[in-house]
Amino acid sequence: MKSISYYANNCPTKNIFQPLLIDIQNKLSNYGFEEDSIDYMFNANMIHISPFECTIGLFENAGTYLKPEALMITYGPYSKDGVLSPESNVAFNASLKARNPLWGIRDINDLIKLGNENNLSLIDTVEMPANNMTLIWKKE
Repeated sequence: MKSISYYANNCPTKNIFQPLLIDIQNKLSNYGFEEDSIDYMFNANMIHISPFECTIGLFENAGTYLKPEALMITYGPYSKDGVLSPESNVAFNASLKARNPLWGIRDINDLIKLGNENNLSLIDTVEMPANNMTLIWKKE
């Protein structure tokens, strides 16, 4: 947060807000956001390093607070159809669960279901370095 604060304070265009510490399990209205008011959301490396309830909160908040047709972009490792690969991601998942049994790499199909429940459709999947993926969701 310190680096974001620095850039917000020193941005020549003065169009960067100070960062907010948000518990994604809470409604974003608790932080001053209005329904259908957010242009896009970006979430990196949270879904696998948090309890699934945080992922539920992320999708519920995106479904409520994103503007119609707005995007949510998520980044991290995912499994697909119950298959986790390569072996480095299998080992990473085991290490996550050893640290906290509520953590772990999530399956894209489970996220698609959660998206559907919250008016979000998966519109693109992009392979990224280090066995990660970018998932692009669009609010209906």
